[in-house]
Amino acid sequence: MKNGKTYYAILFLFLTLQAFIINPLYAAMQDDNHELLQKAEDYYYDGDFDNAIKSANQYLSQANLGKEDKKEAYILLVHIFLAKSDATSAKKVVESILNIDPAYAPTLEEETPKYVTFVTEVKKQYEVKQVKKQKKGIDWLVWGGAGAGATLLIILLASSGSDKGSSDTPLSSPPEFPDN
Repeated sequence: MKNGKTYYAILFLFLTLQAFIINPLYAAMQDDNHELLQKAEDYYYDGDFDNAIKSANQYLSQANLGKEDKKEAYILLVHIFLAKSDATSAKKVVESILNIDPAYAPTLEEETPKYVTFVTEVKKQYEVKQVKKQKKGIDWLVWGGAGAGATLLIILLASSGSDKGSSDTPLSSPPEFPDN
């Protein structure tokens, strides 16, 4: 009976800590993270693209971000890079979005035509690259399997060609140990 009371006391203590200490701290950390993203967005709308990129990257460096939070920051970064006419960086960021969410496809109801067109083109290129990677992996698997099969065949043929050392031939006696 004593163990049951101890269990409930520990459970009560844990739930109390979680409710009054852990959850509020976690919520405060989340708010701080979102403030960074809001700051990045404010910089973007003010035309201060370098500080917008810096704030968005600080936001992305946070360890406790979920996929949707990262995606939101990446979307902002694409807008920033497109505003700076830096298509190369924008393309890399779109690929980061597609790594998180391969089905990502913004619509004109959500985004600007320039953004939608850009993401659509990058996505086509990304999908072609993914197919090539998969094909390359399959090619390596096929060639690797063929190489392993050929090696096994050579070993089998080499070992079956002679009777020397077969199990019918007794082994020679080991040498005598010297007496010291």
